Amino acid sequence: MMPQDRPANWTSSKLETLRGKVLLIEGGLFYDNLHFANGDARNPMKGQPKRFSLWEIHPVTSVKPLPPDPFRRSPTPRTYS
Repeated sequence: MMPQDRPANWTSSKLETLRGKVLLIEGGLFYDNLHFANGDARNPMKGQPKRFSLWEIHPVTSVKPLPPDPFRRSPTPRTYS
């Protein structure tokens, strides 16, 4: 997650606690047509982002950890928005 326009309470240490969890990430879907996808991690394209897709969720408006069973009918995720 890029730091630009990130809410102050979305700290790196708080986001690190979400590692390995199933997340529901909400925000606008954005296609970055100013860059090229970098399909070979061993041979990065100079001046291009190190990613294999040009689709982004931008801006991220909320990050919610889901319960262990993401198909449960009424999840009660904790919200970081």
